[in-house]
This record gives sequence, C-alpha cells and structure tokens, in this order.
Amino acid sequence: MTAPPIVPACANGSASSVKIVLIASAVLILGLLWTWINYCAFPSLSWNECRLTPSFMVAAGANTYPAPNEGPVTTWIYGPVPLLLQLPATFAPSALSALLIAGALNLLYVLAPIWFVIRALGRDEILTTQLTALGLALAAWPSASLSFIQADNQAVSLGLLSLVILHPANASKDGRRLWLAAGAATLSLWCKPTELGPVLAQLIWISCHQRLSGLIAHIGRCLATGAAAGVVFLLAFGAPGLIYNMFVIPSRIPFENIWSKATHPLYFSSTIMCVFVPLLILGLVGKKVFNTERPLFLYSLAFLVSLPFNLLGFATVGGNINSLHGYLYLIPITAIWLARTLGRSINIPSWGVLMASLIIFGFQIVLLGNFSIKPQTELPKQGEAIAAQLEGLVYFPWNPLITYFTDKTFYHADDGLATRSLIGSPVIGTALSTHLPPRLCVVAYPRFLVKGFYRSYCLPSYAKEDLFGLWTLFSWPPPADVHSTP
Repeated sequence: MTAPPIVPACANGSASSVKIVLIASAVLILGLLWTWINYCAFPSLSWNECRLTPSFMVAAGANTYPAPNEGPVTTWIYGPVPLLLQLPATFAPSALSALLIAGALNLLYVLAPIWFVIRALGRDEILTTQLTALGLALAAWPSASLSFIQADNQAVSLGLLSLVILHPANASKDGRRLWLAAGAATLSLWCKPTELGPVLAQLIWISCHQRLSGLIAHIGRCLATGAAAGVVFLLAFGAPGLIYNMFVIPSRIPFENIWSKATHPLYFSSTIMCVFVPLLILGLVGKKVFNTERPLFLYSLAFLVSLPFNLLGFATVGGNINSLHGYLYLIPITAIWLARTLGRSINIPSWGVLMASLIIFGFQIVLLGNFSIKPQTELPKQGEAIAAQLEGLVYFPWNPLITYFTDKTFYHADDGLATRSLIGSPVIGTALSTHLPPRLCVVAYPRFLVKGFYRSYCLPSYAKEDLFGLWTLFSWPPPADVHSTP
C-alpha cells in the first residue's frame, strides 16, 4: 500500500502546508506528552505491582487462579489474556525494571489499536491528518487506562481491533477477516467477561447488512472462537479455579449504595463525562448515527450496547470510573473526524483543532493533579532496599512483586484478601499464614495508602508504626531465631 502524502497540495502554496504541519505536530506532541506523563506515574502506583504479579505467577507455573482455601490470593478476577500479554515483563531482573517494561507494554496495547483504527478510517487522508487524529485521541484517552494495568485496557483494545477488522470484511464478505473479527471480539471477553459490547455490536451490524444466514454464521464464528479459547484456558489454568475467580467471585460482589456513589463528586463528574456527554454528542449528530452504511454506526453500537454492562460494573463495591469505558470506542472515530478539518474548507478552522487539543490536555492535567515528567521510581527503589535487608521478614500487601525477587515466592495481595472477605469467603488460619513470610515481623505499606485490609484486620495490636521514606512500616518483636531487627 502506498504511504499517504504528508501534506496536501495547497492552492495557496507552502505557507498553508507549513501551517498544517505545525498544527499537526503541536497536537501530536500534546498527545504524546499526556501519554508520557502517565507512563512516568506508572511505577509509583502500587496497583500496577498487584496486577503485574499474576503474570509472574503464570511464568513461574504458580497457581494463578486459586480456588477457595488455596493461595496465594491475588487481585486478579479477570480473564487470562491480559496476563499473557504482560509476560514479556517477567524477563526483567527486578521489580522496578519489570514495572517499567510493563508500563511500556500497557501503552503499546492501548495505543496500537487506536492507530490501526485511525489508519483504517482515515485511509484516504494525508499522513498529517492521521497523526493529528492520533494526537487528539491520545490527549482524550483517560489516565486510568494509560497509567494502570487493567483488564479493561486490553478488552477495549481487542474490541477496537475487532471493529476495524469487521467493517471492510462485512462489505466484502471476506470469510477470513470475519473469523478474525469474531476472534478478537471473543478474546476481549476473555479479558473481562462483561465486555459484551464488541460481540453484540458485530451481530447487530451484520444483521443490518446480511441475510439471516450471515448473522447465524457469525454467531457460530463467535461461539467457536470463544469456546476454542475457553478450552485452552480451562486446560491451562484449571477449570475450578478459573471459573471461581472469573465468574463466581464477581457474581458475589454486592452493589453499593447507588445514591451515595452517584452524588460523590468524582463519580458524578465521571458519569457525566463518560456517559451523558457521549450520549449528548450522538444525539446532536442525529440520524447520521443510524446510517448503517457509515462506520460511525458500528462504533456507536459498541458504545451503546456496552453501556448497561459498564454501569453494572460501576455500581458494584469497588467499581470505579474505569468500568465506564464504553465511550472509548468513540474516541478514534471522533478524532479522525476532527482532524479532517486540517487543510479542508469546512466550518471549523484548522486552528480550532489545536485549541480543542489544548483544552482537552488542560482538562486532563487538572483532573490528574500532581504529575511528573520523570519516571517516579523512588517508591519501588526504597521497597527493594527494605526487602533486601529484611528477607523473609517483611510483607508488602500492596507490592507483592518486590518480595518475589528476594524471597522467591508469592504472598497474598491485600486487595485479594479484602475481596474474599467481602464475598463471605475470608482467607484465615493456615490458608492465610501459608502464603506470608515465614518469619513475618514487618508489614510495609506505601505512605499514601492510609487503609488496607491486612493493616486493619490482621496486624498485631502491639505493632509499632514507623516511617521510612515513602513507606509506613509496622513492626513487632521478631521470632526468637531472628537476630536482625527492622
């Protein structure tokens, strides 16, 4: 395929071309800067260590999906696909280097599908327009996706890939591409079982373009690819544990008080931005949304049919704004539409694209609050120093990867203990102690975490609290055979 030209042939000469390149470059730089800021935060967020540890468990052949009374318990109650995608990070020689690699992988898995969609939808556009769209999409992409390991990230990415594969495949009835579209959509379900949006959107789209036999055929493709992946995963990870963690535990997580959650300032504003604003925009677009010949219809379907499942996840205890991710299916197609204003004579002047990007970037920075343009590595560095001095003595409930490199084993994750307790299946007795340091006398929490399950329910009443850099250490007299003290 011939690469698109960088700039169009402008009637008013090189000045217009230079202006287009400058605006496109500025928009792209803003998007990349926002991405870099989130990457810099990645190593300091303990949640990422909790979510990366199960991939190390897969690599080590450990029990990644423990059944009741097994362990160690983790935070991972999602499908295996994201764990497998993070496996390259398990070759790292330390927890910190693993986090830096995992952060880069996370960005790759988020950004690559965005670019594929923009390239496909803007295939008739110049390269400058495509890069402008990429900058806009990156600037609008939420921090939660760029700076955290989440099953939602890969679920949305595979969902986007499935849609971009389906659109031309449906028109040409290309059987191979239709199988690929079905496979990508069902793999998104094996990231997060509630990610039904891409599958249902595909089926509705095909029902609008093909006869009943075509719809039935695609249902068969989805069932076949999903079942094939399921057989592989059930055999690889064990059916009882996989079913328990992916389906039983989530089904037992209760719903929160909807009113108190809806009136919380952060959740209220997030609901407005992630649900009502996209709905309002689609309403303003009007009948064009329902033009089944346009790709907007397919991506709008993915958002609309994802919405009920997003809201259900958001309403459960622990459900956060990342659950409201269906609107992400609309960002790439919106970005390419806005980017087309460059070099074209339509109502919005080209400078408006840069202004829109600046407004989005500024809004994101305000929401983020504190940020750094240098990778924030001090927390894991200090944690590694503590673990090296107190090998076999210290437990990091929110940073279990640190002690994997010193103690060569996996310990319970704090959020995993909390979730098991929440569903009425607490980890107690030997099931708890078996997967803690054998001579435990120090528990280390990041200072910014003022709460924690182990801290609240399992610490000895006589534990002493001390501060060490960015860490809070709870210690008590060590066992008699231990001569060093924390």
